[in-house]
Amino acid sequence: MGSRGPALHGRVQAFVYAGMQDERGQTRVEDEPLARVARDAGCTPTSVYQWMRRCRSEGIPGLTDGRNAPMPAGPVPRAGDDVEELRRQVEALRLENAVMRETINVLKADDPRLEPSMPANGERTRVVDAIRGEFGLAACLKAVGLKRGTYYYERSAIAAGDRYAVLRARVAGLFEQGGRVWGYRTIHRMLRLDESDPIVVSEKVVRRIMREGPCGPCT
Repeated sequence: MGSRGPALHGRVQAFVYAGMQDERGQTRVEDEPLARVARDAGCTPTSVYQWMRRCRSEGIPGLTDGRNAPMPAGPVPRAGDDVEELRRQVEALRLENAVMRETINVLKADDPRLEPSMPANGERTRVVDAIRGEFGLAACLKAVGLKRGTYYYERSAIAAGDRYAVLRARVAGLFEQGGRVWGYRTIHRMLRLDESDPIVVSEKVVRRIMREGPCGPCT
């Protein structure tokens, strides 16, 4: 992890942190049973599950130095339940991380002095637009505490000020989802093929938006 994350203590914590999200934003333990995860980390399945519980309840700080003491005994999932339980917890952590990241990005673009814990409805809407392609609309609305009707109202208000406001947020979200390597043709295709909310625009418009925003060179 190096300087990119908190100073983690022990192989178990490092493995769990890496397991939440790899370089491409994909879950690394998605299809791994606890026994295999534990073997790779050099510990017991119980330890892996306890560290995942701590990370879920306290976030990454719960895995930093000085927090290596065993947790109180808790229910350990039965064989067959472990994969699904880990998948749910890891996905929830990934969603929380994405919400915080995009909230900071939105507030930074508006006013760096704003408090990240108190975004307005318009800012929450922009956060949802940026990550909904990866996690789905319902999960994103629940994560930011926004009602569906409020979301669509704010979306319309944003679009009224900038005809491409919604498109910009979707393009930026897809660019991040693709590990910042997808070009305008790939993003254009994914916008059109989005079953929940397709956007039909020309490749030329997508390319221009990517050039104007923080999406790097368009290929």
